[in-house]
Amino acid sequence: MDPNAGRIVSIDLAWVLKSLPGLRLNTLTVLGSTHGPTSYMDLQELVRVGNGWRNLHFIAPNSKIFGFPAGGFHNEEPICREPQPGLWDTWVSLCRDGPNSGGSVTIYQSTQSNSPGSVFQTDTRKILKQRSNRRKRGKFGLSEDMSLMSESEVNKEILVIVNRGRNANIKEKDEPPYFLSDIRSWGMTWPEICRERLDSTVPL
Repeated sequence: MDPNAGRIVSIDLAWVLKSLPGLRLNTLTVLGSTHGPTSYMDLQELVRVGNGWRNLHFIAPNSKIFGFPAGGFHNEEPICREPQPGLWDTWVSLCRDGPNSGGSVTIYQSTQSNSPGSVFQTDTRKILKQRSNRRKRGKFGLSEDMSLMSESEVNKEILVIVNRGRNANIKEKDEPPYFLSDIRSWGMTWPEICRERLDSTVPL
């Protein structure tokens, strides 16, 4: 039997889009995973280094994306959530596009459980803002957020809207230097990447 049978090689969407230099979408819509940590990391990388889009609509089918407890992910260091959208909004509005650029991150949660699409309607959604208690600073994200993971809340859809700044250059560059995590810097085809990673203990 093939020792790699059943194993997968995956790369965050933000890095996949970097293989499409020149991409300039007005709106990119992404359907997230039902697995909270997967959706969280995919979205975080899109906010941190994603290009090729002016506005991002990221839809998570449940509220686990902002309520999961800290834990392992793809054999890497444990993921621990941060209060959102505060951190991501800072990345966009200050670090990437500038304080007066108009860049922003907004999170909406549906007010209805098991109701796909309801988060797009203004009368069936609410703004979600997470805050860290000063007395518990450094402990945010270690355990489940029961305000989102309770039976009455966990199956409510999430919509995250990321707007890049007015003058942001959203075009993906097509020349080095690249980030170390950028698959273009590896000089390999996708089949070569798969073979190497499946034979290695190092995750993508």
